[in-house]
Amino acid sequence: MPRTTTVPFHIPVSAYRRQLLSLVRQALDEDIGSGDLTVQAMNLGRQSGEVILVAKSPGVLAGADAFEATFRHLDRNCRFEWSVEEGARFHADKTVARIQGRASALLTGERTAINFLAHLSGIATATRHLADLIPKGRTRLLDTRKTTPGWRYLEKRATVIGGAVNHRLGLHDALMVKDNHIGAVGDFGETVWRALKAARGRQLICEIHDLSHVQDALMIGASWLLLDNFPVTRLRRAVTLVRQFERQLKCRLIAEASGNVTARNIAAIARCGPDYISSGSITHSAPAVDFSMRWVSR
Repeated sequence: MPRTTTVPFHIPVSAYRRQLLSLVRQALDEDIGSGDLTVQAMNLGRQSGEVILVAKSPGVLAGADAFEATFRHLDRNCRFEWSVEEGARFHADKTVARIQGRASALLTGERTAINFLAHLSGIATATRHLADLIPKGRTRLLDTRKTTPGWRYLEKRATVIGGAVNHRLGLHDALMVKDNHIGAVGDFGETVWRALKAARGRQLICEIHDLSHVQDALMIGASWLLLDNFPVTRLRRAVTLVRQFERQLKCRLIAEASGNVTARNIAAIARCGPDYISSGSITHSAPAVDFSMRWVSR
C-alpha cells in the first residue's frame, strides 16, 4: 500500500475568515450587550477621533486582522496605520499602530480589539521564543490541537506567524493512531493496520511510546511517527531507525518528537534529528502581550 507524506497542513482562507468574523461578532455582542452605557452618556454622535496603540511589554505581533475587524464592525471607515508588521518583534513602549475613526467606535471596541491582539501576539511570541532555540537544520516547530475551542484557525495562524508549522487542523484531515485507539482495539499492529486501510491517500500519523514499535509501524506502512516522551538517547535511536527505513524504502518518512518540550530541552531534542518538534504550550500556555490604547489630544 503506498505511503502518503503530505506536510505541512494549511488553513483554508475562507474558513479562517469565517471564524475570524464570527469570533469578532461574538466578542462584541458579549461585551456590548444592549449598549455601551458610558459611550452613550457622552453624546459623541459622529464625532471622529484618533488613538495610538502602545505595547506595554515586548513581543511578536499577530492578530492585526482581528484587531482591525473589531473596529470595522463598529465603523467600516476606520483607518489603520501600522508601524509594526505581523511577525515583527517590538519592544515595550513601542507605538504599534495609529487608528482613526468614529470616537464612539474607538471607545466601545477598545478592549475587545486589544483582547484579540494580546492573545494572538502572545502565541506568536511564545512560538518565536521556542523556534529560535532550535539549531539550524531540518527540524521545525509544530503546533498541536491544544487550542482554545472556537479559536483554532486564529491561534494556528499565530503560531505560523511566530515561526512554526501547522500540524493537522482537526480530526478530519489526517488519521492519527494514539495510545487510546490502541487501547480500544487491543493490539498495536492491528490498530495501525486498520487506520492504514482506511487512510485512502490521507496522512497517517502513528503515536509511538516504545522503541520496539518504531519498526513495527514502519513495516506496516506508517509514514509519520510521533515519538512521544522519548528520552534523548532513545529518541536519537528512534530517529536513526526512521532514517534507515527511509533509505531502504526510498521514500519520505517523518519523525516528530513530542512531549514535555521546553525552552531548556528543545535544542537537545532537535539535535537528535527529527523533522518536527511539536509543542502544545505555544497555544495553551502562552501569556498575553500587554497593549494599551491612548487617545490623541487635538
